[in-house]
Amino acid sequence: MKTALIFGFLLGCACSRTLVVLENILTKESHSTFLSDLSNKDSDIVYKYATDNNLSIKKYGESLYQNIVILAPSTTSFGNGITANDFLEFLDDGGNIVITANSEVGDPLKRIGWRSWNRDR
Repeated sequence: MKTALIFGFLLGCACSRTLVVLENILTKESHSTFLSDLSNKDSDIVYKYATDNNLSIKKYGESLYQNIVILAPSTTSFGNGITANDFLEFLDDGGNIVITANSEVGDPLKRIGWRSWNRDR
């Protein structure tokens, strides 16, 4: 049920390019069903690790993706100097973000959640 809701959100906007940010190699295995379903519905998926120095969500001021799925709940920082503000700007520019979390949520994801929640108040 949750997976269907996420897919409806991501794909209901006729988007075509999705960045999946992984915490580590085990994340791809532990979320294989979700990722397989996503790849069946969206053919243009880019996988990057949260700490990848080539991680980028913009180029020349333009968003590279329409969707971002963050499967890196406990990451303490993102590669290439990406910050919570960069993700919030991505949202402001019309992008979609799905964030997974657990009991060990890292500060960057906490900031994204907190700032997103407070913007609407």
